[in-house]
Amino acid sequence: MSSTFTVAKLSMAMQYMGMRLRHLVAAMKKPDWSEYQHTSWYQYFLAEVGTMERLMGAASCHPITLIMPLTADQLLTYFNDGEQSPCDILAFIKGLNPHVTRIKECHVKLATTMAHAWWQNDSGKVELGYERRPLRDVIAKAVEFFAGVSNGSILLPLLINLHPLPTAKCAALHVMCTEGLKDIDQEFTTAYQFASIAHCQMRCTTHNVHRRLEGY
Repeated sequence: MSSTFTVAKLSMAMQYMGMRLRHLVAAMKKPDWSEYQHTSWYQYFLAEVGTMERLMGAASCHPITLIMPLTADQLLTYFNDGEQSPCDILAFIKGLNPHVTRIKECHVKLATTMAHAWWQNDSGKVELGYERRPLRDVIAKAVEFFAGVSNGSILLPLLINLHPLPTAKCAALHVMCTEGLKDIDQEFTTAYQFASIAHCQMRCTTHNVHRRLEGY
């Protein structure tokens, strides 16, 4: 099923999930936010992270590399770096700055309303099946959130990188061109040196001829 998702839809969904994670970080950093009120925050957090990981898995089927939004990348990197307790993750979340984004990342104000904003309300119990949302539903929510993207009235940049293989080829081509330029420069230097020597020899010969003529 994941192979049917286009790069554009996956990138849109990843930016949507990135916005969700930015929103929850911004909310959880507020002084009035309490994990004792939002008793199921950790289960919801696991669901959000799991959805982003599934999107990355679906994106890996394409021959290009999609970049995760910055806050999502920071959260997933920390979450997967060994066994982290909920208290550790909460402390890490409170130390993040959700206003810092990647250059091409979509800049939507954090005040924008999002569907199912569990971090703003008393989460209560996790909805049955929320952690197993189909990716097609996540993509549909992303299309709703980025209103106007599908009809072309808003340009949502793709968070993509070149695949490592062409990048390696470009690096090899750069090295080859650099070495070629060095060889050409060396050839010009050698030719210039020969030309300078020939010019000096010609001047010396001309000078000697003039002196001989003056002796007659």
